[in-house]
Formats: sequence, C-alpha cells, structure tokens
Amino acid sequence: MPVPLVPTKVQRPPSPGDLIPRHRLVDRLHVGLDRKLTLISAMAGMGKTTLMAQSLEQCPRRSAWLSLDERDNDVVVFVSDLIAAVRTVWPDACEETLSLLRGAEAPPLRAITASLVDGLSDVVSSLDEDGGSSNGLILALDDYHHIIEPGIDELLLRLIERSPRGLHVMLATRADPQLPLVRWRARREMTELRSIDLRFTSEEANALIEATMGETPSPAIVDLLERKTEGWVVGLRLGALSMRTWSGRRAVVATLLNGNTRLILGYLVSEVLDQQPTEIQDFVLRTSVLDRFSAPLCEAVTGISAVRSQEIIDWMEGANLFIHPIDGWHRYHQLFQDVLQHKVEQEYGAAVVAELHALAGAWFAREGWTDEGLHHFLAAGDTAAAVREVARLRYELMNHARWGRLEHYVRQFSPDTVGEQPELLLARTWIAYQQGRYGELPAAIERIEAALSRTALPPEAVEPVYGEISALRSVCSILVGDAQSALAHAEQAQTKVPRELWIVRLAARMCMALALQLQGKTSLAYEVVYAAFAEEGDESPAFKVTLLSTACNVHWIAGDLPGLGRAAELILALSRDPYSPQFSAWGHYYLGRVRYHQNDLAAAEEHFAAVVEQPYQSYGVCYIYSACGLAMTHQALDRPQQAREVMEEAIAFALETGNAALLQVALAFRAELALMQGQLATASWQAAQFDPVPPLSLMYGLFSPHLMLVKVWLAEGTQARRGRAADLLHRVEAFCASSHNTRFLIEALALRALISDEEGDEAAALSALGQAVALAEPGGWVRLFVDLGPPLGRLLDRLRRQGASEYIDQVLRALEPPHQAAGGEADARYGALGRRPPSPLIEPLTPRELEVLALLSHHLTNREIAEHLVVAPSTVKTHTLNIYGKLGVNSRDQAVSRAKGLALI
Repeated sequence: MPVPLVPTKVQRPPSPGDLIPRHRLVDRLHVGLDRKLTLISAMAGMGKTTLMAQSLEQCPRRSAWLSLDERDNDVVVFVSDLIAAVRTVWPDACEETLSLLRGAEAPPLRAITASLVDGLSDVVSSLDEDGGSSNGLILALDDYHHIIEPGIDELLLRLIERSPRGLHVMLATRADPQLPLVRWRARREMTELRSIDLRFTSEEANALIEATMGETPSPAIVDLLERKTEGWVVGLRLGALSMRTWSGRRAVVATLLNGNTRLILGYLVSEVLDQQPTEIQDFVLRTSVLDRFSAPLCEAVTGISAVRSQEIIDWMEGANLFIHPIDGWHRYHQLFQDVLQHKVEQEYGAAVVAELHALAGAWFAREGWTDEGLHHFLAAGDTAAAVREVARLRYELMNHARWGRLEHYVRQFSPDTVGEQPELLLARTWIAYQQGRYGELPAAIERIEAALSRTALPPEAVEPVYGEISALRSVCSILVGDAQSALAHAEQAQTKVPRELWIVRLAARMCMALALQLQGKTSLAYEVVYAAFAEEGDESPAFKVTLLSTACNVHWIAGDLPGLGRAAELILALSRDPYSPQFSAWGHYYLGRVRYHQNDLAAAEEHFAAVVEQPYQSYGVCYIYSACGLAMTHQALDRPQQAREVMEEAIAFALETGNAALLQVALAFRAELALMQGQLATASWQAAQFDPVPPLSLMYGLFSPHLMLVKVWLAEGTQARRGRAADLLHRVEAFCASSHNTRFLIEALALRALISDEEGDEAAALSALGQAVALAEPGGWVRLFVDLGPPLGRLLDRLRRQGASEYIDQVLRALEPPHQAAGGEADARYGALGRRPPSPLIEPLTPRELEVLALLSHHLTNREIAEHLVVAPSTVKTHTLNIYGKLGVNSRDQAVSRAKGLALI
C-alpha cells in the first residue's frame, strides 16, 4: 500500500500578500504550454515556486501540484504522490496504477510507467470530454532537485516522451534534472527559464521593497539592493525587512556595500530575526527542523502552548516572515529554512537539534504520520525509536497484506541497522516468504537468532520473536516434507505468537494442517484450519480470506476439487478490499485450478486470466502458477502460440523480479508445455536443466516438475530413458502415497498405467489406472487423464469394459482424436489433443469471446460490456483484440459483419 500522503504536498501554495505580478514571465510560460515540458531552473530564492503557482493560477488549464522532498526518492512513493496530486483534479484518476502499486510484488519501472501513461491519458481525455476552456492537464512538480533516484528520472523521461496531447509537465528545480534537455531544446519541445530570467527588474524590485518596508524607499536604497542582490527576490525581501528601522537600515547598507551575495543571505536572516522578540526568535529556530508545522506540533517541539503557538504563527504570517499557509498547516520558505537550520545548530548545538527531531518524531508517530515520524527519529539518531515505530505497525501491516508499505519502512534503515534488529529482520523475512523466496528462509532465521542474541529486548518481547522463528521453521520443515518437525514448530508458534499477529498464527496453522495431511489425518487437518474461525477471534475479511487460502492447499493435496471450489468461491466473495488485490487473485487462481480439472475451460481461462492480466497485483507464486494454468488452458483449446506467449511472459516476470524459485517453476512448465505441443527436442533440452533431479518436497503447486521429467523421458522412447522414468516415477509414487498427496498420486498412477501398458503388462496397467480412477472420481478430476492423451483413453476404454462407469464415460467424452502437433518431432501421445473440424476462422472463438462479440453487435462500450459480464474493462479490451485477430479484422464494425457472415451471431 502506498504510504499516507502529506496533504500539503498536493496543495498549490497561495499567493503571498505582497505578490508582485510578473506578467512577462507568466506570458512566456503560457505560450509554451503546447510543448511537452516547462523547466524553471534557478538558484534558491529566485521565486521559482511563486512564479509557477502564479502562472497556474492565471492559466485556464487544469493543474495538479506536487511539492517534492527527499522522501520522494522511491518510485512507488513518487508515483503514489503524483497520482494523489492528479486526483485533486480528477478524483478517480489512475486507479489501475494505484492497484498495481498495492500488489504483493514490487512492479518494475516499465510496468508502472506504462500504467501511469495510460491512466494520465484517460484523465486528459476525460477533461477534454468535460469541454470548456480547461482542457488538458499540467503536472507541476516543485523542488525537483530533491530527486536523486535514477528510476524516477527515467520514469519522468518516459512520461514526457509518451505524454498524450494535452498533458504538460512543469518542473521547478535548483539544478537541471538528468533528462535529455539538449534534445528537447533542439526540437523546441521545451520552454525554460533560468536565474537570469527570474531576476527582478528595477520596477519589480521597487514594488517589492515598497510593499515590504511599508513606505516608499529612496532610489538609492532600491538601486543598492538591486545591484547587490542582482535581482534575487529573497535577498530583496530580507534586505527590505531589515531596513524597517533606521538602525537596521544603516547596518544593512554597510553590509551590502562590503559583502557578497551568499554572506548577505546569512546576515540578513540574522538581522530579521534579531529584530524580533526573544520568544519569537526561539520559536522560529526550534521549529525550523519541521518541514511543516501546526500549533499542536509546535507545542510538542517548543513547549509553548498551542494557543500561544498559533498566535505566533498568525503574527509571523502577517509580518511576511517567509512562512506559507497550506491546508491548515504552515511551512517555511525552503531557503529561509535552510539558513535557520544552520543557525539553530550553531547556536543551540547538535544535541538540542536531535532532541527537537525526537520530539517531532514522537508527535508525528502519535498522530499516525509514520513516514514523518521515522524521518525525525532517524534525523535525531534515535534508531531505537524508529525501530519501535516500525515494530508497532508491523503486525497490522502484515495482517492486512500491506507488504509494499512494510518493505518501504524497512528500507528507511541502513543494511547494518536491519542486520542488528530482530524486528526489522523478521519483517524482511516475512516479506521474502510472501514473495515465495523460500530458499532464503533458513539463512534468514539464523540471522534473526544471531541478532536476538546481541539485542537486549525486554523479556515480554523475546517470546513473540521466538514464536515467529518457530513459525518460520515450521514452514521450512513442511517444504521438505518433515511432518513431525513441522507439527512441533507450529505448536510452539501457536503458544508464543500473540493473537493480534494472526497472519503468523495462520501460517503456523497452515503448516500444522499440511503436516497432518502428510500423515494421512485429513479430517484433523480440516479441523485445524476451520477451527480457527472460532479460536482466533478475528472477524476481518483479511483474516477469513487468509484462512480460506490455507484450507485451499489442504483441499488440493487431498484431491478434493469440490471443497477447493467452495473455499475459493468464498475467497472471492470476501475479497472486497481495494488495498489488497492479492486476496482476490488467490480466489481466481484456485477456482482456475478447479474449473480446468473439471474441463470447464472457458471458466478456467477467465479465472487464470484475471490473475495473469495483473501480474504485480498478486503474490509471485500465485501469478506464476496462474500463468501455467492459463497456458494449459490455451493449449487445451488449440492455441499453442498463445500458450507459449503466456509462459515467456511468466519467465520474464521471474527474471525481472529476481525470484529464482519462481523462475525454476516457470522453466519446468515450459518444458512440459513443449512436450504437450509435440516439440520433443525442445522439451528434452529444457528438461535437461532439471537433471540431476532435485529432491522431492511438498507437492502443492499446479503441476509437478518431477512428473514433467517422467513424461519427457517416456516420450524420448529409449530403453535407458524409460528406465529412468520408471525409477523416478516409483519414487514420486511412493512419496505421494506416504505423504497422502492424492492429487499427484492420481497422476503418478495414471503414468504408471501407461508405462505398464507400453511394456505389455495389461493387468498391471489396468490395476494402476483403476486405483487412479478410484481416487479421482470423488473429486471429479477430468483433465488429469485427458492431458495424458489418447493412449490413456484407450486404457480407460478397456477399464470401462470391466464394469460400466459414468465417470469414465465423462472422461472419455472429453478426449478427442489424436493428432501430431505441427512441426512436432515426437509421437504426441503424452498430452496431445485431437484436432477440431476445419474452421473458416484463424482460431476458434472461446465461449467468452462469443459473449463479447454478441455485445459488440449491440454497440456497447467496453465499460458497459464489462459491467454486463462483471469483469474489468481491460479484460473486455483483451477479448476484443483476440476477436479481431481470430476474425482477421481491424475494427468493431468489421468484426460484427464478419461474425454475421459466419453465423456466429
């Protein structure tokens, strides 16, 4: 979840009371709005912010304002804040991008950029449809010099280069950004103002000095101030403020005659402060550590009551002492604040400054502004307080799957600090667990225990940490199939992990249930899971969805498709939280499994596609297996090219996210897919990457890499390979039987039947197949047999002759005549599907595509079709493009006409 937004960041600063209109510069800015970019690059104190605000105030176009600071050097934070700014203009802007940022996996820059460009294009189009003179949108980014993250420069570059017509970016900065300014300047795609352009003219300087001094200055004073400050607006204003008294005027004149510009600034700030009462001087210096302030915050930092603090703030605002009111808060002019911060450290010392930051951090933390609280705690050097703040929030963030936000907070600390803090290490380890990086867990547990031995935690905090370690050990044990160890560690976790950290308690409960399932105690496994509804005492949808996801794994391993379907349906019904899209992704993934194996391919495609279309909004494990499921579905529907494309995207995702475990899953399934498509040489080469065979472990995924190897070796057809396949299959079969994994035992027995049949042992073949059918029938499994192809169908037919079976008839109806995949090198008996009758289409339309096509004929918009079908508009768009490709057309009208000619509608 994106971090909470500081409201002042998206509020355009109001015009100061002594604003000097700068029509010549405003006109230049307005003339350049048809270009891609406006750059206002000048030294501090030249009036960049005021000019940009003045320009936007007088512009008929709508504008979104964002003030940047050091904390924006994170792509997710930057984009979240940018969207918040745009939403001040168009409240529903860029919802898909925000959803992307809320996902369990950190999306890559290209995905964020593409989504943001699309979202902003929609905003501009919506503004155009609104009509009036406010068409188009200006994105105004103030203080861009704070940005040092190259990824943000790259994002902004892509945004500017690909910006839709009507979108204009305006930057105010002290230093040129790392953007191709030379190219844009040469192409006349940029308007720019520099320090020399922003200098006040004699007329403007005279007007400003007069407004500040409250009297008409002498020409000599104006000339001196203008010459010595070189039209520098901050210098002009400070000088004028200092000259309000005669004694001040003489001192200022002497300094201006003998000093340089930078020395003048420090001197003038001191002069202005020295003219104020001691109470105000102290107030200004102490509050200078704050990027924004209110009366209650000032009371916490200065000790001056909120009532008196508000009086001082009001007086300072009336006296034009470089403060700006924004949405109930105030802030100092940045250059003025810079000088004050230097002065407060000189006069009060570093210890006092640290104390001020600590007081501010405590106030922000109490008020729920965690980012600012952390900023001040770390500025105070109070790492312990910062860690306590993350620890305070960690339970809630983990429980509600706010993994992105938790990771953002952990990144605020140096690697050395994280390595020394058990709470931070625990947060980072659970993030790795949720992202499916299970191989990292053992080493992470060791680091946590080492940090715990070096850290003096209070006794009441130690036991919960050991409880979480036990839960993590239980996960590691279950992954290697050690049921006894998993049970022991899970029971320890249940006694030590506090009830308010239910996400970890449920992880331990899941391990306990899976361990019981591995021991053949299926009823107890279900009891452990579903008893949590009453025992854990939480009624939140997030809790229920997480618990049901745990149950889904037990149902799958037990071979219980109906139970899995019911649990998955409940997950979807409960997944209403827009800040946790990964919850509904699990529901779609599990339902995709059920529908695929029930041979309801249209429904399977819809559920798998719902996850695959939004890869960064679900957990990586969920996405990768959904991609495998969608590829299987495409293959079953005779769409081999689309199946391959889905897997290539999945492999790219795993590479991009750097998740080695998920990459292995994707590569293993790519080999199986190649075999299903009759590409034996490719499948053999890809399968060779998994030889030597990896150890057997918990089999909970959509498919088994070990059974993929069995299929490939069998297809290769040599006696040696068949022998290896038989040996590995024997191990898998024994492992599944001993761990009571019904789902994969069914497939292993079916493969055993094929081997026995090929060896001429019909009795053994029919015996193994009979066992597989007996296990599969209660769950209604169909595609486990269909995907093994016609040879298995012939065996099923022989089995049926031994005794009529409606279930076997159902499976046989799902089998189609065999065919050799185009360009395939091997007998496609393992996983080949029969060809359909010749069709005039490039590729048959799916049932869902036929529904969309029918609605297109009624001239409905994508959004209207989406509402009718209860899907996302992006899903409708995907179906529409698929329809165009299959019908060989380029527009809706052509698609409808072609479909009518083929009697499809």
